[in-house]
Amino acid sequence: MGHDGRVVEVDMGGGIACQECGRLLFRPDLSRGVRGTLLLALSTALNIAITAGLLARRSGAGIPQAVLTGAGAAATSLGVYFAAVAAYT
Repeated sequence: MGHDGRVVEVDMGGGIACQECGRLLFRPDLSRGVRGTLLLALSTALNIAITAGLLARRSGAGIPQAVLTGAGAAATSLGVYFAAVAAYT
């Protein structure tokens, strides 16, 4: 009862399973993609925070207010990212 390519099907998780015995033959490692997108989200949040802080400072806000504005913008962007990841999984 070998797996010669005629008896496999793709399951819902992206893996390959045998039609005869149901054994999972291959499952892709999805954790690498999540780590990569998390780093991208953190980098984007940092860029948003710096831009918002500089814009607030340039608009006349004090340094503490500008820092809080940047932190709030970063937290909002990360919140949107985590909500999207939660909805996807």
